[in-house]
Amino acid sequence: MGRPWLIKIAEHAGLPRIKVHGFRHTYATLAIQAGMNVKQLKHQLGHDDVQTTLSIYTTLTQVDKAQTADVYTSLVNF
Repeated sequence: MGRPWLIKIAEHAGLPRIKVHGFRHTYATLAIQAGMNVKQLKHQLGHDDVQTTLSIYTTLTQVDKAQTADVYTSLVNF
């Protein structure tokens, strides 16, 4: 089941179906990736607990995983 307008757009664009709530998860991941403070995101999403925001709504992307060593290196000034 889904929203008919969303299904129509996905089919027209040749994209897989995504539930409306899936956009919330995508937004949360992109917001964190762009540098939004997790407490700001928690507030924006209306969560009581930051762990809900981090464990359910955000994902570590492949780009994030690939940049882990670079982040560490910049922290220790190598």
